[in-house]
Amino acid sequence: MAKKAVGWAVGTMRDGIRKTLNQTKTKAAGREVYAYKVPYRDGDGKQTSQTWDTLTQAKEFRDLVRGQKNSGILQDFKAGRITVSAWGAEWLSTIKATRRPSTHATYRTWVNRYILPELGGMTLNAVTPHDVQRAVNAWATRHGLSAWTVRLIYRACKGLFQGAADAGRIPASPCRNVRLPEVHTSEVVPFTVAEVEAIAEEITPRYRLLVVMGACLGLRIGELLGLTWDRIDLEAGTVSVDRQLQDGRLSPAKTRTSIRRVPLSQRVITELRTHRDLYPPQTVSAEQDGAPGRTEVEPVFRSPRGGMANPATVRYRFRKACAAAGLRPEVPHKLHNLRHTFASVCIEHNTSPKKIQTWMGHASISVTMDVYGHLMNSSDDSLRSAMDAAFATDAPDTPGGPDAPAH
Repeated sequence: MAKKAVGWAVGTMRDGIRKTLNQTKTKAAGREVYAYKVPYRDGDGKQTSQTWDTLTQAKEFRDLVRGQKNSGILQDFKAGRITVSAWGAEWLSTIKATRRPSTHATYRTWVNRYILPELGGMTLNAVTPHDVQRAVNAWATRHGLSAWTVRLIYRACKGLFQGAADAGRIPASPCRNVRLPEVHTSEVVPFTVAEVEAIAEEITPRYRLLVVMGACLGLRIGELLGLTWDRIDLEAGTVSVDRQLQDGRLSPAKTRTSIRRVPLSQRVITELRTHRDLYPPQTVSAEQDGAPGRTEVEPVFRSPRGGMANPATVRYRFRKACAAAGLRPEVPHKLHNLRHTFASVCIEHNTSPKKIQTWMGHASISVTMDVYGHLMNSSDDSLRSAMDAAFATDAPDTPGGPDAPAH
């Protein structure tokens, strides 16, 4: 007769793990809730232990301790008892010196608004990949964020936990094997030249030049609003892009490849001169990232009150102009779409993709091709035309042709 299986009694050990009763949770739940304690000796040889809510967590920790003991290096696991909320504040303070103010402000928003509400009450060493997955799911569902935004927040979350691992507070980041929502990119639908002209006619005269420059230079909205007259050389016909307006401050260009010089067409030069006559250059005091105090600049685009232009106001004026311009229904009423128009016009006139990448300030040509590749001529006829033009049918005979001597 087989022996009856004996359950795991509270207070007893199994393979380095002691089953215990979680008194607080048992009282709250009205039923027995167990916890699992892993006793071990720390790096100083002192007997200590760590308790986990699940047997799986306890086993992972037990195996980690055993592995580190075998390697001769035992981590201070107590350091991980700090809450994610407390570590989040410490991490944000640590990275502040190595991030642009605007980037740091964005990280702070993501941490406080999204990461901490989901994970902040847990201790660092208690967070598992499952917990991170739960947070990611909440951002996508309960918070209703786009797949792209969820991925950006996850990147900050990953940095936070990797920072904890690098600081020795946890053995490894729990941001692993996490499934992220898929980003579905739609093909861009740029404004036509006629639509750009219609928008330029409808928008308030103060921002007419911005519409023309956006379509003819491909600059980002922050780059346009951060543009100052000393960056424009009308004689040489060029504009130098090396900074942008972000959160009301002049900041360095987005990336190293964003620093560039873009040629000015005659149309843009004419519009610039007209704009300068209507709104003569004036000195404005502006905050500048990475520099104390304020700096004096002459912005190309000013607000009606004379300060740096407000991006929200410009976007509002642009949307109103788009609504009045009678655009195609499928065209987004977004300033960034002017940038797409620039690329589409360049492509239509057979401009080198490498040149387009340089003028637009893309990090790599793959970015340019991923976004605008569908606008390029991909038909077989383009290859036939190119080869026929290079190797005309009346070209002289070549080695191996019908008149070549026999060997």
